[in-house]
Amino acid sequence: MAGSAALGHWTGPHFTDHAARLAAAIRISLGNITTALPAGVAEVVGNGAMSGLRFTDARNADGARRALLRAGSSRALLVGSARRR
Repeated sequence: MAGSAALGHWTGPHFTDHAARLAAAIRISLGNITTALPAGVAEVVGNGAMSGLRFTDARNADGARRALLRAGSSRALLVGSARRR
């Protein structure tokens, strides 16, 4: 029964509409960040609430991470960088 109730909640318009608004707000915010950066430094990637920025150079990602930590960013934000293997 609990699974059925959860499924009903997750597929209901209240939940799906909220998720769509949240995803749009995230994409817009990330787009604003890329617009403020020099061209080609980062791009918006991902889907919905699982969107983020892909930096073209790991040093830029590391710099963004350090700046956010110095600023005391308490938002649920994860900044990492992938190294080539």
